[in-house]
Amino acid sequence: MIKQLIDSYPTKFGKAISHTTREPKEGETNGVQYHFISREEMEKWIEDGKFLEHAEIDGNLYGTSLSAVRDVAVSGKLCILGEFLLCSVYEDSTC
Repeated sequence: MIKQLIDSYPTKFGKAISHTTREPKEGETNGVQYHFISREEMEKWIEDGKFLEHAEIDGNLYGTSLSAVRDVAVSGKLCILGEFLLCSVYEDSTC
């Protein structure tokens, strides 16, 4: 459903590219499917509050950084996170 929404309205909606500490799979490109970073860097970013959400799955960290959400917002699109629509990362903004 999310893909259909973005495909139908590509100038209105965008999806933040998540970060992960896992190795890229064959055919994956950094910055396209995921931002691939080291565990140490991601743990530091988590500690510094740079992630909107994060989780450990099968020994790898995954998360959505605030900067990935801002990248979508700066492009003039509404950011979709999973099944949620994020209007803004700024506290003074409303939908």
